[in-house]
Amino acid sequence: MGISDSFQFVLFQLLLSKLSADKNSQIVMGGSFNRLMGA
Repeated sequence: MGISDSFQFVLFQLLLSKLSADKNSQIVMGGSFNRLMGA
């Protein structure tokens, strides 16, 4: 993934987390963020 693609993906995940701000979405967001940081 390119820098811009990763950035848009993070923004999309943040939007989903705001729309459904529960424990599960926060866990998914954390996992996605950690995976991007590790890539």
